[in-house]
Amino acid sequence: MRWIFLTLFALALGIFLGRSSITSPLENSPEVVFARDMRAHHMQAVDMAVRIRDRITNDEEFTLLVTDMFLTQQNEVGQMQAWLNTWNLPLTGREPTMNGKGEQMGMAARADVSKLSTLPAKEAEKLFLQLMIRHHQGGAIMAKTILETNPREIVQVLANGIIRNQQIEIDAMRSYLKKRGGTELPAPTAMPMNHR
Repeated sequence: MRWIFLTLFALALGIFLGRSSITSPLENSPEVVFARDMRAHHMQAVDMAVRIRDRITNDEEFTLLVTDMFLTQQNEVGQMQAWLNTWNLPLTGREPTMNGKGEQMGMAARADVSKLSTLPAKEAEKLFLQLMIRHHQGGAIMAKTILETNPREIVQVLANGIIRNQQIEIDAMRSYLKKRGGTELPAPTAMPMNHR
């Protein structure tokens, strides 16, 4: 009786491992590149949101938006890390994140991110909105690009959510930027991710 159980267990384990190997994406496949690149992209957004959240002056709605942005993107970072862990792949690959062209995907320069902590609050708010609108535009490009590869369902769900949520936030941030007399930065270049 015991051997029957062990045989069935071994068979089930083999089927599970076989399915896992078939369904897990390979290193540097479009889904893996997307997970790594979008994770890094989101982490910068979280950093910027943390820097500005407690500096916002007399604007509860703006504070709530930034808090929601921080929580949502942090949660999505967790999802992408879980995918990579489940796929038995490291969080970063050998190639540079975003193929070394993060600025084309809306990533902000480190010096500009640092200014969010040092500029006077009103100026920092305006800079945050300018940087984050562009950042979100780049994130939407990345999400649309992965959808063109017909990825697995969990990736599609996240990518569609990113496109939807970031457009809502872009619209709100444009309104806040206008109130502060600011103008948008040029939109990021629509550069497809390099699916090595």
